[in-house]
Amino acid sequence: MEHHRSTARVLDILELLAASSEGHTLTEISNFLGMPRSSLFPIIHTLADRNHIYLNPQTMKYSIAVKAYVVGASYLGKNDTYNLVLEEMGHITEKCMEICQLGILDGNEVLYIGKVESPEPIRLISHIGKRLPFYCTALGKALVSQMSYEEIKALCGDSLHKRTPYTITDLQTIYNQILRVRNGELAVDEHETQENVKCFAVPLRAKGKVIAAISVSTPIFRSSKEKDEQIKTCLLASRIKLESALEHVLVRQLR
Repeated sequence: MEHHRSTARVLDILELLAASSEGHTLTEISNFLGMPRSSLFPIIHTLADRNHIYLNPQTMKYSIAVKAYVVGASYLGKNDTYNLVLEEMGHITEKCMEICQLGILDGNEVLYIGKVESPEPIRLISHIGKRLPFYCTALGKALVSQMSYEEIKALCGDSLHKRTPYTITDLQTIYNQILRVRNGELAVDEHETQENVKCFAVPLRAKGKVIAAISVSTPIFRSSKEKDEQIKTCLLASRIKLESALEHVLVRQLR
């Protein structure tokens, strides 16, 4: 069955704005989605009137509003698996004092669907709904850890661009890192997505498949060999705990 065009446009707008921390102007939304402003405006007006998106009168940028948040929050509040993982992420942050994030693979991007903030006064800025290329993030390398070289090559396409001077864009090097994750090591991103930030991640498997990944990121000025080891220990312990719990949740849901 073909998608309903107007409905698809509404969802495209919401997904675009959800992935942006600063919002977009009408012209930017039109350019990103390849939609004429004349067709876009009545949809935007309706979404704003129903409080699903909000127009900042100073910047003239639209962003996600409270009604869209309520819809998403209702799903998260009723999802046992999500709440289970988020609770464990809270324990990780208590021990490591750094931000812990949850991501899933959406196409060739990591979609960030959960986070527990660091209690430190100086901390990394992130938001749920953010998207980043999989190949330069620890979460992404963990999420594709079961894929073959051919699958990863197809996923990359022509998208291997440098986000920082340290971003690895050689496919074989990326694949070698992914193989180490498949063999039980942690996925690592050192300055690849954001300079002066180090990130470690582990995949979460259920029924033999990677369904998500969790990570801990730390600014380099707080990084040390001892801190790295603490983060690795916490992530590996939480992976074992979560994968066991996820199996029980899935079994219960299938009864």
